[in-house]
Amino acid sequence: VPTQRASRPAAIGLMAIGVVVVGSSAGFIGGYTSFVRDLKQRREVLTQFGTELTPDAFETLARGEEIEALGLSSSPMHITKAEFCLYMLVKLGRVSEDELRASQAAFDVLDVTGGGVLDHGDVRVNELRRIHRLSRATAPEGAV
Repeated sequence: VPTQRASRPAAIGLMAIGVVVVGSSAGFIGGYTSFVRDLKQRREVLTQFGTELTPDAFETLARGEEIEALGLSSSPMHITKAEFCLYMLVKLGRVSEDELRASQAAFDVLDVTGGGVLDHGDVRVNELRRIHRLSRATAPEGAV
């Protein structure tokens, strides 16, 4: 307990600094443990199939329930690099299932031919649709 009048503000200041230092240290320790946990999860996800493709791993990747539920299975005979990468990003928590589904829906809107790829055919069909809409909008009533 401070006995002199000037030492009270000094003691209060030192206590405030101590609280800030302890709080900052606790935040750092909490952040560090979270960082280490994320690194472990990342290593587990990225190495779950090892360094060689086994028949079981291939079945999981090409025909697995999780892959199909995410809409990432373009063929039961293979998995593309893009499909694999998206699967890993979802497993890592970097992309949510909702974000993936929204991206797939946005792709489907642009893929008017339904081929699963965006190509010149989609551009042509969209251009023809646009011209048709414009001609209907500018045509005299009853002419279309």
